[in-house]
Amino acid sequence: MLTVLYANGDGLEQNIPLAVRFACEAGGAPAEISGRVEHLESLAKEPAAANKKFGFCDDITSGMMDAVCEGSAAELADQHRSDAFNSLSANWPEPQRSAFAILEQAQQAYAQSHGGEIDAQGTSRAAQLIRAQQSLRDSFLSAIKTFENGSLPNHTFAEAKQEDAALNEAYRKAINDAEAAKSNYGSVKPENIQAAERAWLTYRDAWISFAKLRYPTVSTDSWLALLTKDRIATLQGGPCETDPDYSQCERQDTHAPRPLP
Repeated sequence: MLTVLYANGDGLEQNIPLAVRFACEAGGAPAEISGRVEHLESLAKEPAAANKKFGFCDDITSGMMDAVCEGSAAELADQHRSDAFNSLSANWPEPQRSAFAILEQAQQAYAQSHGGEIDAQGTSRAAQLIRAQQSLRDSFLSAIKTFENGSLPNHTFAEAKQEDAALNEAYRKAINDAEAAKSNYGSVKPENIQAAERAWLTYRDAWISFAKLRYPTVSTDSWLALLTKDRIATLQGGPCETDPDYSQCERQDTHAPRPLP
């Protein structure tokens, strides 16, 4: 923190040499310390660069610090999302706000469980899990904003049944792939996928309960189709990282937020 304060002159006079001293005292991987010091020294040599804020996580090279920085960023993102949700729901009737509170808790539990579906390995494993969880949280906020702007789903009973059948197939494949990947030291276990699926079912039911109050013109079948389609995309995104040559995944970004709840 002292490194950042003196580097940026936040609330005190900028002092690059002192920032360098604290950067060295903070320790870390040798490459990180070297990169951080060079970064700080560049701020002193190029005044124009001083307009850009220095961040302690700008020069990380280790998996441990990757996780620390992802965790810190996630805390800030959680607060921003909380503020956004509070702003969106400020004028909702009490029953709707209560139902949304239950929904948000269920969504957080689902996002947490989803981390177990990601084949994260190596020293950056914790950071990868955080990014996957944050992806679902971002997608959830994006969906609420979309629906509040009046863009609501309109799916049929037949579509809901079709997506349910597709989910059953995707779920079986994910379980089988996870079982097969055990011999390749894959980190995704069948029980992880089962736990995430149970969390999703709770989230799905909480969503429908909330939606009946907040968006009464939309049918339950329409929400089921949309939620199930999103679950399929999420389920297919995590286990595909167990595929050694990515042949089934086409190197897709499995953590990219989706415009669905």
